[in-house]
Amino acid sequence: MKKEWRLICREMEKCRLENQKIELSDNLLWFLVIGEDHRFWSHYGCDPVGLLRAFWCSNIRKSRQGGSTIAMQLVRTIIKKYEPTLKRKLIEIILAFMLTRKYSKEQILRTYLLVAYFGWNMHGVKQACHQIGVNYSKLDDYSAASIVARLKYPQPRHYNEIKENLIQMRTNYLLERTKLTK
Repeated sequence: MKKEWRLICREMEKCRLENQKIELSDNLLWFLVIGEDHRFWSHYGCDPVGLLRAFWCSNIRKSRQGGSTIAMQLVRTIIKKYEPTLKRKLIEIILAFMLTRKYSKEQILRTYLLVAYFGWNMHGVKQACHQIGVNYSKLDDYSAASIVARLKYPQPRHYNEIKENLIQMRTNYLLERTKLTK
């Protein structure tokens, strides 16, 4: 786990140095929290309520749901371990807790957006915005929601009507959620 922690710290510092002058649209950060981890501001890297819900849905209702927080997703993205094991999840939880103790919530959000996978040829929000032709520092709500929607439904390499519809539905869902939380 020490090796993974050093890797996370290096990646956080690298992102900070390479992207310190990048202004990400505030609504992009807002939609990220709404769509991926609505209790982000109230936990320390792990959301027990979300994990229990995901466990219940996956094991009792047999419908797959995610319980990872943004910090846990950032850890998984950086260390590139995706195997569905309890050991990996526990390591992810511990590292996410350590991450939130060392770095600010805003640094975690920004770094996640800068390294997350949004679809084919879209590693990070800069590439995602470039691919769909928008400016990451000045996004309207629709564009910001559309970018964040691709975290759940990554953009495929070739046009796929089903995927496009899922992205559109997720975008609309995020837009509706923000109306309820403002």
